[in-house]
Amino acid sequence: MAIKRPLRSACYLMAVTAILACTQASLAQVDIWDSQANQPIRQNCVDANGNGTYEDTECTGLVNLGLSSGFIGAGLNQRWFASPFRVDGPDTMVVTEIGASWFEPAGNAGLDVWCKIWTGTDANTNGSFIDEPPNTTATLVFDGSIGPYVSTTCTSPDEDYCDKADPRPNGQPLWWHTYSHLCIELAPGNYWITLYPVGLGPTNTTGFNNLAWFIGSPGGDESLEQPIGPVPQDRGSGRRSVTWPSPGFSLYTLPTSFQPQLPPSTQEGQDLYNVSFRLRGFALSPEDCNNNGTPDVCEPDCNENGTADECDIAGATSDDCNTNGVPDDCEPLFGTDCNNNGIDDVCEGGVDCNANGTADFCDIGSGASTDCDGDNVPDECNPGCNTNGFPDSCDVTGGTSSDCDGNGVPDECQFDDCNNNGIPDACDIASAASNDCQPNGIPDECDLIDNAMRYTPIDDGLINNAWGFGDGADVACGNTFQVPNTPGGSMLVAVEAAIGSNVTDHHPFTMVVYTDPNNDGNPNDGARVAIVSSVQGTRDAETGNFITLPIDPPVFVGAPGSWFFVMFLISVGDNDPDWFPCALDSTAPNEVGRSWTGAATIGNFNTLVLAANPLHLIEQDPDDPFSGNFMVRAAFANFANDQDGDGEPDECAVQPCTTCRGDTNGDGIIDGEDIEDFVNMVIGGAPPSTCADVNHDGSVDQNDVPLFVGFVLYGAPCNEIVNNIECAVCAPVDLYCIYTVNNVQGGGCGSLPQNGGTICILCEPQPGFPPGGVCPDYSGRKWQHFDNNGNLVCTGDIAGFAPGGGAACAVCPPNGFQVLGD
Repeated sequence: MAIKRPLRSACYLMAVTAILACTQASLAQVDIWDSQANQPIRQNCVDANGNGTYEDTECTGLVNLGLSSGFIGAGLNQRWFASPFRVDGPDTMVVTEIGASWFEPAGNAGLDVWCKIWTGTDANTNGSFIDEPPNTTATLVFDGSIGPYVSTTCTSPDEDYCDKADPRPNGQPLWWHTYSHLCIELAPGNYWITLYPVGLGPTNTTGFNNLAWFIGSPGGDESLEQPIGPVPQDRGSGRRSVTWPSPGFSLYTLPTSFQPQLPPSTQEGQDLYNVSFRLRGFALSPEDCNNNGTPDVCEPDCNENGTADECDIAGATSDDCNTNGVPDDCEPLFGTDCNNNGIDDVCEGGVDCNANGTADFCDIGSGASTDCDGDNVPDECNPGCNTNGFPDSCDVTGGTSSDCDGNGVPDECQFDDCNNNGIPDACDIASAASNDCQPNGIPDECDLIDNAMRYTPIDDGLINNAWGFGDGADVACGNTFQVPNTPGGSMLVAVEAAIGSNVTDHHPFTMVVYTDPNNDGNPNDGARVAIVSSVQGTRDAETGNFITLPIDPPVFVGAPGSWFFVMFLISVGDNDPDWFPCALDSTAPNEVGRSWTGAATIGNFNTLVLAANPLHLIEQDPDDPFSGNFMVRAAFANFANDQDGDGEPDECAVQPCTTCRGDTNGDGIIDGEDIEDFVNMVIGGAPPSTCADVNHDGSVDQNDVPLFVGFVLYGAPCNEIVNNIECAVCAPVDLYCIYTVNNVQGGGCGSLPQNGGTICILCEPQPGFPPGGVCPDYSGRKWQHFDNNGNLVCTGDIAGFAPGGGAACAVCPPNGFQVLGD
């Protein structure tokens, strides 16, 4: 049988006969059954004079007697006591509270108090159910815990479960236990009830559980008492079991040494078998305001207005500002009222994000907390991505942090910073601090790193130890590398380091590269060739992730076979002396003679000279010789991606033109079909070509646009301006000049080819070219051409050229020339 303990705001359905048990508010309850308060009985009685009665002089006094109910000893694991009761009609009643007088026999504490209720049956049709105790013929209608087993004294009369004074007439000053918040439906009729402990409580010392249920109650109805002896006073209602349901409950007779009180007391012999308990509740009603299948009378109704609390709140009859399911009019102020208006701060939207017991708006209003961004949230509750105690927006607006891309996030918190310079990659590219020739949103120096070749690592990539000096000293650690006989192996493009333990994130560090002039493998006479710092600092600490710093531009570290050194440097200073910043791979195999370390006041890394701060091998450390290799690495240029070693991916290099300048689509004609390709090359949407570098400055950019426009408007086939065949038709006066020398185009006011060929000179009287819009006067000048041996071959006049604009064409053999004066 599935059993649940009834808890506040929780309901459950008994599996036996679908009897509902759920939480119940304190309505105006009525007594459904009351056997009345127990009274003391006489003890140690002996009929000394043999007259069949027990005078007071024949007893030793009064005692409050309890009958055990529970697992009271070996073989008596179901020694329960059961009592009859009746529910009078016509209404079905709801039991909301069970009260009983009992005490704990020493060391017999249970964990919970269990209740069973059976229907009373008259199977033998003798007009009474009392002679048929709840055994195999009885129907169980309730079976569950009604509350915890508590035998300590209550601190308030309103408490449940614990010992307190019996509130009924002639009640005892202690031993009354109440179990509220029940909801047990009982139709009119006869019933049996038993209470007993289950489990072992924390103070149990015997291994048995027991509650001693007080007897001596006057009883709820004498018709429920039957004779248990030859005289009328020997009538009682109680039954005890050994094991249930078989053999189950049977009559129980007290020893004759226990006797009822004599008149004027009204106590009778049958009262010695009446246990003290009370059932309280009210008539069941069919209302179910929240349609949850539970009658409203079984729902909490703390304000006793006849409506379930849930419906009060849902219908706005009651507020529930703290959303605890209890109407506010049923509970006092549960927090603070910093503005003293009688309303709990939480009910006024007073969130307490810093959990200091004061609503946020009061913290801000009193000045206890700052609110730099005016969002009514204390700044300490929004410490920002850099955890400096201020919201990101305040860092940005206050200038504490930069925000180069204007996205509201401090730059130091954006980890799209492949070169670790503390500036997001997008800002590096936008400011031209980094090139992005493809463009792919990644600085070119990082593209090269992604495709770089790594010098053979001497670690396995897993941090299993860390190195430091534990005294706040600055630390230097690093490895020796040898240049491989591989294309690009001499050009260092990046250095890398993993971070050890206990290092604060975002703590800056520096990496320095040294060559080895005498190639002895000892860094102390090294020559520094590169130094880079990580502004982002030691993020990813202890994760085994390497932090990569580009070397831009790449540096030469020696010919194949040469040694060089990469050192990781971090200033500990006043930080935690337990820092161990250098990540170590201490698992075998280790490369002996390759990892170096040292401690010194490093100070300004830019002036660090190894000779002044000598290093030693880790396995030769004077204080703690150690076997292992530092997790410091290096990467060299991959000439498959940067064959010219210019620090940019080869895909971004300007490709040679196979036709002529301006013919960007390669069809041999300069016309409108070339515009799309030209624009893509200029804005970076396609790899550039010298066909788009029409002004011969080595770059494809906006400076090529004016001349390209002239080419398109001129619309010449490449064969008119290539291969020194003939002079190109000079463009109109308002366009740039076109000329060709050995298949290379050029132009400009007064430009002269140097190696012979066809020449076309144009002066453009437009602002901006040349400055002022006026060309020099070359009228009357001559061409003088020489062969490769310096012999004069021919002389030609420059005709038709005058200040303010004009053009002239001349043909000269491809042997050279010089400009003569007037």
